Amino acid sequence: MIRKKYLWISGIVMALCMVVIIVVLNKNSATVRVAVIDGDTGIRTTNIRHKRYVKGSHSSKVHADIVINRILKGLYHNKDIIIYDYAVMDSDGGISEANFQKALMQARKDHAQIINFSGGFDVTQSSTHTLIRKLVNEKVVIVAAAGNNYGANADFPADVPGVVSVGSTANGTRADYSARGKVDVYCNGSNIQYKGNRYYGTSFAAPQYTNRLVRERLGHPKKAVWYLNKRLLAKK
Repeated sequence: MIRKKYLWISGIVMALCMVVIIVVLNKNSATVRVAVIDGDTGIRTTNIRHKRYVKGSHSSKVHADIVINRILKGLYHNKDIIIYDYAVMDSDGGISEANFQKALMQARKDHAQIINFSGGFDVTQSSTHTLIRKLVNEKVVIVAAAGNNYGANADFPADVPGVVSVGSTANGTRADYSARGKVDVYCNGSNIQYKGNRYYGTSFAAPQYTNRLVRERLGHPKKAVWYLNKRLLAKK
């Protein structure tokens, strides 16, 4: 009789543990993890994790602030969003390929579902291409600025197949300064106001698309981010 009682209690405990595990897993599955490879943002909220590879300047900080503000527009303090800020932009706005690779690998370790890169540069190492393709094959959604090159092809890494290349609009039409070749989607990157100044560029169009994708994921927590990205691009 005692054994049966203990078995009965053990069964209840195990059932409760299973319920707790399921709840925790469901909660974790709703979390959106976004890696932002940019400057060293000055924004400090509980859902932003910081990792500095280089110490940037005031301008690189402003760049990162605008990018993260646009990603989190209307979503500040949402506990289901984690932003990983990887500071790679140096004092003159440049980004070394080595630090870019480090940030990509860290994003992979942090299990980022989305990587936002509001920059572009000339790639010299095949290993950088390989790493980008590996992340794309692993269903990580990489959102990159197409570049401000006045109608030319998108910059790296936006020009890589599978990477979401974001061009910029101005007043509802494609901006003259925006790249045109290999652009997957256009978002507003013009007349962005921040602390009394106005900014423009595909750098600020990319995070608007990331914001859309994050919202889509929050609205459909059981859907994979890569699937929601594919669906969003089909609606453009």
